[in-house]
Amino acid sequence: MHPPESPTTPERLRSVLADVFDIPLEQVTPDLAQGSIEAWDSYGHLQAVLAVEVEFGVQFRPEVIPNLKSVNHLQKELQAMGVTV
Repeated sequence: MHPPESPTTPERLRSVLADVFDIPLEQVTPDLAQGSIEAWDSYGHLQAVLAVEVEFGVQFRPEVIPNLKSVNHLQKELQAMGVTV
């Protein structure tokens, strides 16, 4: 079940993560998390964070990067930074 404030993952974020992890777009849901797919290991995590930063023109604070362990967490952090996803 998705949290009410973010019922869907924006297409732009889904597209970036699908490209990074080389998975179908439909597989990128708010529940997709580090460890749930083989590609989202520690290296994949850094690739995803960097790709999201480039796509949205932001830089995550170093202390939050380890906590961005799911699509939902990435989306919420982007929103907290004032990014319209």
